[in-house]
Amino acid sequence: MRDYLSTSNLGKALLLSALCTLASMPRIIQGGFSLWFYIPASFVSLTLIGGAATAWGKCAGMVGFWPDRRKQFRGATLAILAALALWPVALKFDPIVRAAFAAGDDSRALLLQYPDSPTGVASLILWAVGFELLFFIVASAAFFGRLSGRMWLAVVGPALVRVLIAHYQLTAGNITDNVPLILFAAGAMTGASCLLFPNFGIVSTILFVAVLDARLFFMMRG
Repeated sequence: MRDYLSTSNLGKALLLSALCTLASMPRIIQGGFSLWFYIPASFVSLTLIGGAATAWGKCAGMVGFWPDRRKQFRGATLAILAALALWPVALKFDPIVRAAFAAGDDSRALLLQYPDSPTGVASLILWAVGFELLFFIVASAAFFGRLSGRMWLAVVGPALVRVLIAHYQLTAGNITDNVPLILFAAGAMTGASCLLFPNFGIVSTILFVAVLDARLFFMMRG
């Protein structure tokens, strides 16, 4: 807790929060949410979350945000290759997931999940490497690593949290088709990202998420 509350950690958390909030702005605008509420709320919440990530990013044997360049290069290469290798699988199941969202009650959820314009996909990628990456992957891995002192819980814990939140979102949107598949995909992607962050740092994690989500440019309709 002393590391979390230190002045130096607060500075790191503020910078990280500012970057992630800026990356989230296009997504907030696309979703039709109030900037006056969500931008300050995002900044404050991400500062608190980011503080955990910067303070505890090296717990349980994790390498932290910025390991040595050699490790970062290996991680970046692995991340890009892994994401591209997953493209055929993801593109095969995307129509199934899209149809499940289309059958739900929330048309906005479908548009946010599968944007129909290049700017929409770009905003989704920025959101994914900003708010979602910090909350679901980096901070969660740091928290579970600090809490348990075990690397495997820094991977499994965030994946389970992501599945629970995804289940709540599906229930709220009255999405009932192919729920197990959607939950598995959410947990698997989070787990894969959490394998990268503890071992290779933040750069490889960002690249994995961004390259994998870039497939959505091929899913656009409109």
